[in-house]
Amino acid sequence: IEYRVTADARERTWAEQNVKNFAQRLKDPQSAIFEDVYVSRKMGPPVTCGLVNARNSFGAFNGFQRFVAAGQLNILESEMASGEMDAVWNRAC
Repeated sequence: IEYRVTADARERTWAEQNVKNFAQRLKDPQSAIFEDVYVSRKMGPPVTCGLVNARNSFGAFNGFQRFVAAGQLNILESEMASGEMDAVWNRAC
């Protein structure tokens, strides 16, 4: 798992834990590459936002897509209907 987090020390710990938890739900967690990861407090409680690219079931990378993670909440852009991620992203990130 590769990632870069833009945050202060406390938020970095929060974001790193969310990234690790989020990666476990992917088909190939070890292949996950995270970019532009940051902590947002737009909704109050901290939410980790960023981009992720990981291998799919065929072994190919899907391309970077947005994700939102906070505790048990794990949202991946490709798992949502068209346009839904825009609404979540604008509200949370």
